[in-house]
Amino acid sequence: MQNDTYDVVVVGGGPAGATAADDLALQGHKVLLLDRQGRIKPCGGAIPPRLIKDFHIPDELLVAKARAARMVSPKDKKSRYSHRRRVCGHGQPRPI
Repeated sequence: MQNDTYDVVVVGGGPAGATAADDLALQGHKVLLLDRQGRIKPCGGAIPPRLIKDFHIPDELLVAKARAARMVSPKDKKSRYSHRRRVCGHGQPRPI
């Protein structure tokens, strides 16, 4: 076992944890990002346009692009997103 020292440990590699870890690493901190092994994470499915731009996600990693989305909760609450110019990407589920 290796004894490494980190400035920050981020637990959870979802959108918030991954973003926090990336921001801290870009600021020069030594970051350890921990997430559960052996599960499929769809990353919420939709990837906002800002994230595609900020993280330089290439088009070939996107499964589809959408200009609108409709979300319905188990309690039948509805939300809608649409924009004429911005495009949301849809990423592949990935094993971690």
